[in-house]
Amino acid sequence: MVEIPAIVGADKIYGLYIGEMPTAIAGILELQLYIMDLVVDTAVKDDLQADMEALIINLNVSNPETAAKTLDEMLVAQVDYLP
Repeated sequence: MVEIPAIVGADKIYGLYIGEMPTAIAGILELQLYIMDLVVDTAVKDDLQADMEALIINLNVSNPETAAKTLDEMLVAQVDYLP
């Protein structure tokens, strides 16, 4: 997946050149990639501690207590799909 600004036409999507990515944005994207890799890895290994770590470092989760509550809720919601 690539996220760039674009113009959508009737028969084509035209990606717009945006130049060099600012360091701050690149850092945020690197963190998101690390979190995604960690989540996939933890799913394969069934490692709840690593799942917690992925939530705790997520910029959208405000504190470890929220991370624990979110993980608990997700495990209940996805119980039919988990081993």
